[in-house]
Amino acid sequence: MKLTTVCLAFALAATAGSALAAEAAPAKHLSKQQNRMSVCSKGAHAKALKGSEYRTYMRTCLKSDKAKSTASAASQAPAKAPAAR
Repeated sequence: MKLTTVCLAFALAATAGSALAAEAAPAKHLSKQQNRMSVCSKGAHAKALKGSEYRTYMRTCLKSDKAKSTASAASQAPAKAPAAR
């Protein structure tokens, strides 16, 4: 009985640990287009747009230079400093 309980507890702990590790996956790098979509989508949701208004806003926003510059700035990682020699 004790052996069964110990084995069951070990199996549950191992399963829970692997499930938590799977959820903590690192965020993937977004492309410029994905960043633009994100910026525009946040703007549309902030204005509570829905349906055709949302689609029109997204279309206009994605074509605008402001969304492109904001998204490209967000997608660029800070440059690494040169290694000291």
